[in-house]
Amino acid sequence: MGYLEDRKFQRFVCGEDDLIINERLYAKCGDISKGGLFILATDTLPEGTKIKVYLASHAFAVTAIVKHSQPGFGMGVQFLPENDDVKRKIEDIIANILFKPQNVKYKLQILLIDHDIATRTAVRKKLAEEGFSVTEASDGLQAVKKMNEYPTNAIIVSSKVRKLTLLKFLVTVREASWYNSVPILVYSHKEDPDYAEKSVELGASRFLSGDEAAPEPISGAIRKLLYNR
Repeated sequence: MGYLEDRKFQRFVCGEDDLIINERLYAKCGDISKGGLFILATDTLPEGTKIKVYLASHAFAVTAIVKHSQPGFGMGVQFLPENDDVKRKIEDIIANILFKPQNVKYKLQILLIDHDIATRTAVRKKLAEEGFSVTEASDGLQAVKKMNEYPTNAIIVSSKVRKLTLLKFLVTVREASWYNSVPILVYSHKEDPDYAEKSVELGASRFLSGDEAAPEPISGAIRKLLYNR
């Protein structure tokens, strides 16, 4: 599976909403996808344990199985929907998160990768103003590690990313099925049409260069990629 854990579905932040496990244990929701969710909890259950999860904010209950357990941090569980109605409810919850951000407390998570602190800080501030939650990484390897630890709805990466070249980073991300549809925005302060074309071929959703490689255009481009508007 390479650097990244293999995942089938894109995840979305669920705002640390309250969860009730097996009608008696209280925890928080870290992120959710069509296939499952990540439960934030100090005490975890063994992998393979079947549980009943109740998401209080949506009055939604579903059977699930623990797939990954990280003691002291939480556990990833896979949904075991009993019928199509349960599947539709999961899709409705995600649609609510995605398309009605003004009505819910969820924030989409952006992973921002750049070794230049000044540039990274300027872009992060602009994204925060637009309502995004931003996780930062200074190089490609650190970014991969954070993608395995935190939910990531979109990636913004400098063409000069270190430790993993940009092209290697793009291949690594797209090889993980979990991230094959996550928007990836690349920016470069220099014009390089050939490099931009190669980046798009390997999985970049958009390549901004020159004057467009600035906080305002970057924020606008990632919003269009996420919301298609």
